[in-house]
Amino acid sequence: MVWFCGGMQITLIHLTIGRYADPASRGPSFSWMYLALPLGALSGGLTLGPLADGFGYQMMFRLIGVTHLSLIPLAFLAIQDKPLAAPPSALPDESAAALSPAFRLLLATAFLFNVAVFVGRLGTSLQMETFGFSATAVSSTAAIGGMVALPFIFWFGALSDRLGRRRFLAINYLTTIAGVLILSQAVTLEQFWLASACLSVAIYPNGSVLSALVSDLLRAANLN
Repeated sequence: MVWFCGGMQITLIHLTIGRYADPASRGPSFSWMYLALPLGALSGGLTLGPLADGFGYQMMFRLIGVTHLSLIPLAFLAIQDKPLAAPPSALPDESAAALSPAFRLLLATAFLFNVAVFVGRLGTSLQMETFGFSATAVSSTAAIGGMVALPFIFWFGALSDRLGRRRFLAINYLTTIAGVLILSQAVTLEQFWLASACLSVAIYPNGSVLSALVSDLLRAANLN
């Protein structure tokens, strides 16, 4: 339920930004959205691990649940839905473009990339648990990863508008490989930090660049 609702929230925010962002600055527009991910990893990594060690996982999850209640008033007060200049029915049907070989390849690439990153994230927790690290140490990897990835969000988003999206996606994929390889040999906390930093630098900027590329390829009415 958490991931289902979270996925719907992210999808709707994607659609809103994709429809109304200036095509010449889509990268920075999506970067502002994806800035929430490393900031969340940094703040959550610094607080939730110690909270779990000190008060238990039950209390930690209750606190997260209360925090999510703040999304309800924010959705009603902060988000404004604007109609398109022309209704979707008046625009050309581009469903065929969405199913083109290039677009399907982009979807497959995004899927495989996320599999690698999230297996790496899960592997980090499991491997650290095997070595007897505390919850505070495990969550510190998320904090370190978020802190390192913060500047890359804006660099990649802004530069992709001028230098092209695909080369930055390639950099993200190579960084993922580096992170997974480091993780496969990690035994110390510093090595886990380095692996997490690589995976975070790969996944957080990738979302903004990939979303901007999809918005470049499709009309606003076809982003759904």
